[in-house]
Amino acid sequence: MNNAGPNLYKYLHPERASSVLGKLLIRFSQVSVMNDIEEFKPPINGIVTEAEFEQKLEKGLMRFVQV
Repeated sequence: MNNAGPNLYKYLHPERASSVLGKLLIRFSQVSVMNDIEEFKPPINGIVTEAEFEQKLEKGLMRFVQV
């Protein structure tokens, strides 16, 4: 089930594809120069519940409170 065409590159000129593959060189642009910075935000919905977060936050902040 190999539907791949003869070209291994998609957005590169053949000369650039050969340097990426042959020399293992590739450059990624900074997020600030991209037109959609939302694309680079990881889709994290949450790691802990809100109650767990509040508990950890309160415990962490207590280190800074002088009793």
